[in-house]
Amino acid sequence: MPCALGGNPEIRVGGIPEKTAAIVVSLYDHGLLHGKQRFAYNGSGVLMKGALDEIEGPCPAIDSGRYKFKVEAVDANGVIIGMGSLEKYFPEKREL
Repeated sequence: MPCALGGNPEIRVGGIPEKTAAIVVSLYDHGLLHGKQRFAYNGSGVLMKGALDEIEGPCPAIDSGRYKFKVEAVDANGVIIGMGSLEKYFPEKREL
């Protein structure tokens, strides 16, 4: 269950392999896995804000935390055919 600011930010994924049947998103905080969630791939490459309803987080305890979102493209046989990741502060860090 998301705990802060309406859940995960919108996630945009590009370069998705042609035979992708599902997208698996993992969320890490300081290297620790918060959870994974699988989505049927609909061709859009966009996971809307709050879509990760099976993963708790991101949940920054103080101000903002650095999180890593890992995305795997999986074919119809469950084989990973593509992968990418991004580390980012959530909520966005603001410069003073």
